[in-house]
Amino acid sequence: MNSFDMDATEKQKILYLIQKRITKEDFLASISPVPVFAYMRDGLQESLQREDAESVYYLLMLGSKFDFSEDTVGILCDLINEKWHTSQEEIARILGMQFAGTLSVERVATAMQNQYPHMGSEDFRFPFVIKCAYALADSGKAEGIEKLKELACSEDTVVRVSAQWQLDRLAGKNPEPLIW
Repeated sequence: MNSFDMDATEKQKILYLIQKRITKEDFLASISPVPVFAYMRDGLQESLQREDAESVYYLLMLGSKFDFSEDTVGILCDLINEKWHTSQEEIARILGMQFAGTLSVERVATAMQNQYPHMGSEDFRFPFVIKCAYALADSGKAEGIEKLKELACSEDTVVRVSAQWQLDRLAGKNPEPLIW
């Protein structure tokens, strides 16, 4: 796909799919002949380049139905650090649940430390930071553990507490649940 431009009809089809008003098969037929993984990957890449927050939102919803392919990880790692959209927490969830082993430790750690305007207070930022910390801890990479050790010394309380909790969990210390 050379140029991705999600129109109102495509957005409506995604909503109908999420609401189970159409089947996966009907949705797939509507985007034919493009494979759904290429549709989502190319759409996210184009949305990143154009800073199209609404398309990112819809494509992430679509990913909840079909999952993302591994060739989307780099785009998601780029998107998690962008401040022009409000889907960082959903991206952190996807990276942690589907791609912990292939994510970019550095980019997720950077996102964890970012201040996003729409998150405002620590109360709104905490769930996002927790998801990033889980993704780093579950990456299975020594680099992820080292980054958590660095982050456990952060001046940012939310980052420091989240990183230390993950280190304690990985060490088998069975830490108390984090409540913010």
